[in-house]
Amino acid sequence: MEETAFDPRRRLCPDGSCVGVLGADGRCSVCQRPVGAGGESLAEAPAEAWTAAERIRQLIAAVERRAASGEAGMSAGVEARTRWAKQVADGLDPFGAGVDALSRRHEEAAETAGRSLPYGF
Repeated sequence: MEETAFDPRRRLCPDGSCVGVLGADGRCSVCQRPVGAGGESLAEAPAEAWTAAERIRQLIAAVERRAASGEAGMSAGVEARTRWAKQVADGLDPFGAGVDALSRRHEEAAETAGRSLPYGF
């Protein structure tokens, strides 16, 4: 198996029993299932990613508050981990590249899944 660098923006296959990740074409690298084919709607995937990004950001804020209230402040290790976690959250956030980019990704996913968007975006 070829090893690649970790990409915090990767999206897992919508099939919970598959270990693949979604490629640029919106299909799983293992089972070839398109996004939207695993039970979630095409609208749910960005919503779930946004929710995950917000939960990570809440955790980061809690860690930073606790570190700030301590005598020693934030250690270098904790600071490095929070920087990494912020990158992960930014990578997950479907609004990270703006609303237009999200709309384009949604259209591409719909095309890949062979669906049309009902609201005419």
